[in-house]
Amino acid sequence: MEQVSQADKEALEEAARHMRAGMIFEDALAKGVQRARMGFEDYIRLASLVREEAKKDGSELERTARRLARSEKQ
Repeated sequence: MEQVSQADKEALEEAARHMRAGMIFEDALAKGVQRARMGFEDYIRLASLVREEAKKDGSELERTARRLARSEKQ
């Protein structure tokens, strides 16, 4: 798994919060990335990371985003 920075964690936690409120993954992640003052490249990287991890684990995107946001730095 790719290392997740503190800014990544903030964006993913924000995305997970918005997804819980019914927002779709892409919109929620965009909002999280904007709030963390990150760029489009970061959005693409995080979207890919969350989707790959969710597919590998067979879990939902929200749960995967939250797990990555709470992961320890490697």
